[in-house]
Amino acid sequence: MKIFDLQFLKYYFARVNWLKVEFLSIGASVVSAVLSSFTENGLDLYMSIAFPFFVIYFLMFMLCDMVKGSFSFTVSSVFLILLGVTLQVILSCTSSENAAVFVNSLFWHSLVGIVLGIIGGVGIHLLCKVKRTKIYILLVGATLIMYAVLLVFGVASSGTKAWITIFGFTFQLTEICKVFAIGLIALLLTDEKLKNNQKVLFSTLTVVLHAVFLMMVSELGTLAVISITYIILSLFFLERKALKSFIKALAFIALLASIFLFVCYACSKFGGNTGLVNTFGMIFEKLSSRFSVFAGESTDIYGKAYQTYKMKETLSMAEWFGGSYQPKIPVIESDFIVLQLISSFGIVSFFVLMLAIIIFFISGVCSLNCTDSTSGSLAIGFNVSIIITALLSASSAIGVLPVIGVGFPFLARGGTALALNIAMVVFCLIATTEVIFKKPNNSNEREPICRR
Repeated sequence: MKIFDLQFLKYYFARVNWLKVEFLSIGASVVSAVLSSFTENGLDLYMSIAFPFFVIYFLMFMLCDMVKGSFSFTVSSVFLILLGVTLQVILSCTSSENAAVFVNSLFWHSLVGIVLGIIGGVGIHLLCKVKRTKIYILLVGATLIMYAVLLVFGVASSGTKAWITIFGFTFQLTEICKVFAIGLIALLLTDEKLKNNQKVLFSTLTVVLHAVFLMMVSELGTLAVISITYIILSLFFLERKALKSFIKALAFIALLASIFLFVCYACSKFGGNTGLVNTFGMIFEKLSSRFSVFAGESTDIYGKAYQTYKMKETLSMAEWFGGSYQPKIPVIESDFIVLQLISSFGIVSFFVLMLAIIIFFISGVCSLNCTDSTSGSLAIGFNVSIIITALLSASSAIGVLPVIGVGFPFLARGGTALALNIAMVVFCLIATTEVIFKKPNNSNEREPICRR
């Protein structure tokens, strides 16, 4: 079976409507240029990267046309990408950093994401005949290695130890662990060889494993995304008779975790620094602090409540259309990027963003009709994780939820997250489409091996 032979490539490139792809790519570039012009020097900075991102948009639309994927899913994805690029251009123009170098790095992260998505989307078809047990072992083994590397060599930043630096390049390993966790949970919940109780047990143990390590590196945002995605996927995939076991297991673990963290907190207060006990105790203190600020119990606007105070100030200064107020909030480029959107383009832009992410999710899920296959399970898991991340980020940025510490997908600054989000989108386009072909007996025609 030759995947990348000349006949294969000719067939797929012949399916592309090049005029349509070029027109859409130019349109996306123009929209991004217009939005960038809302800030001083923004248009000049964007024009320095206009062609590289034209290439990104072109590749996205080309892949969609090649595999005949969901058009609305691709358009909403490209819109989120161009909106993220525009916001980072605006932020770069208002800061003292080397804007051109940073914004150019966005292109390379996006390109890496497309390549990873193609490799994953095509590669998953090659794993159609591989036993899921081997995939489970691979995912768990890779996850444990990454967490071990983080604990030993992780670089602390903003209160978390989620990054590692290799040859001058910084990677957020917890983002990769999150993708592996979502993939493993989705595969476990759709494994037909497992009984319902086994699905609940193994998927729950997966979440517990990640919870322990993520709390050790103080990465609560990623833990929140994995946990909520796990709940949504369980409700989506599990049979009704298994939901009772799932709810009981969920309630028991939540209670056990709360008691454990509280005991660790008490021990750390009365027993001093005791290693892991102190680490988990700090998690309880961190959570209680965020909820107390959210509830209005903490009014220290120059301490714990500073971000919340600035968030409310920014929202009070926001206009319906456009605005000139520049928020001064820590990590606005990532955790509070939605506030930058509201400040730059008005309150209306927030509703446009929500509409785009809803279209992204609905079109992504509705274009799949293979929920019992490996590729379909992963695609749905990735879609759910992206929408959960978006809702958590937006809700905490406007004060509906406590500060969680997750960036909005495609918009927030973070090369690893951007690359993986784009990779998941490309994966969803390719993995659930007729991509791998073979020659049938006594025929010169080609037929798909893995159908939707």
